[in-house]
Amino acid sequence: MYQLDTYFSQLGNKQEPSTGAVTYPVHLSTAYRHNDLHESTGFDYTRTNNPTRDTLEQGFAAIESGAGCCATSSGMAAIQLVLSLFQSNDEMIVSSDLYGGTYRLFSDYEARFQLKFTYVDPLNIQAFTDTITDKTKAIFVESVTNPLLKQVDVKALGDLLKERDILFIVDNTFLTPYLLKPLTLGADIVIHSATKYLAGHNDCLSGLVVAKDEKVYASLFQSHNASGGTLAPFDCYLLMRGLKTLPLRLDRQVETAKRLAQYLRAHPSIKQVYYLERVQ
Repeated sequence: MYQLDTYFSQLGNKQEPSTGAVTYPVHLSTAYRHNDLHESTGFDYTRTNNPTRDTLEQGFAAIESGAGCCATSSGMAAIQLVLSLFQSNDEMIVSSDLYGGTYRLFSDYEARFQLKFTYVDPLNIQAFTDTITDKTKAIFVESVTNPLLKQVDVKALGDLLKERDILFIVDNTFLTPYLLKPLTLGADIVIHSATKYLAGHNDCLSGLVVAKDEKVYASLFQSHNASGGTLAPFDCYLLMRGLKTLPLRLDRQVETAKRLAQYLRAHPSIKQVYYLERVQ
């Protein structure tokens, strides 16, 4: 079994048998020739399937220990894709400390589509329990909240929902699967704004959604194909390039942050340092 950092570094490598290309190529074609009537190669139209995107999605689903992955055109497109699972009058319990773009999207869906969002303190597990009703369809949290950097106990929430028919959705943008894998702690869906740490070079707007269950993934795939918010082939290539160095980059960033926090704590002009040292 490979180490996790090996999965990152080898993502997409040696998977192009026709030429033996080590790095997976960028397939820009929007349409694909069939050998004969009803003889598809598995690729028909690039919105539905694209070889470069498929390679990224399959590799990242394996990293996350999920059933399947959808690569979206942005992090917000990833969250919007997850919202396609719900209907009017469904209720969702949400972390009260939340990325502003996510809050705006939730407010828009509440006003226009009658989804209900109830906000609770992400550090208070009992608050989630007390807020659940027979209309609650999902709990949505950020593993580390944006902007206040509160670390949510993903495992405790996963254990809470284990026997309940409620989807547990985790935005894991800040920690990435290198530092935390929510699907192994009880989450049903994990979301990333891949624009940030995963791509890592400030040149690739992208999002990723991974589902633990095949049925949930199938529903996400159908909506992803229907809405068309798929990630372009070249951006898939850039994201795979970035993922290869994620462990190296994060190791260095973690070490730098630790040293910076130590320096600031000892500085006489600094009253409080907000630094997250422990990851569950």
